[in-house]
Amino acid sequence: MVGTNFNVFFSINLGFFPVSGANQGFLSIILPITVLGISFTVIVLRFVKNLLLQFFFKNLLIKGVVKNIISKTMVVSMFNIIGFQFSMVITCSIITERTFNWPGVGLLFVEGVKSGDIPLVEGVILIISLCFIFIKIIFYLFYRLIFLKY
Repeated sequence: MVGTNFNVFFSINLGFFPVSGANQGFLSIILPITVLGISFTVIVLRFVKNLLLQFFFKNLLIKGVVKNIISKTMVVSMFNIIGFQFSMVITCSIITERTFNWPGVGLLFVEGVKSGDIPLVEGVILIISLCFIFIKIIFYLFYRLIFLKY
């Protein structure tokens, strides 16, 4: 939805960026990156805001004065949500590819569904799932490296 609205407003109405295609140079990259970045940033910022408010009121009620808002549990929670969001960027990029008419896995997936090529669709889903698992493993290893006590 955001991608379509951005495409209509910035490409058609204002004419700042090309409407679709990857062969337009640097300007054709800006809108897809912005759409993926906005969806990632909004969820992470909302999560961080809720964590900060939770720890602020907890410290305010228990100690009377806020001494340390950012604690280790908050960092662990933020780390987990950022790892999940990196995985979601891969799956959301398929929709963004189709919205901005970029060739890639999204085009391959849609063409496979249209033509009824079940092995192709299964292969694309398998590749996306493996990428998702790989990113989760990397974030788990970073998590274990950074937070050795947990």
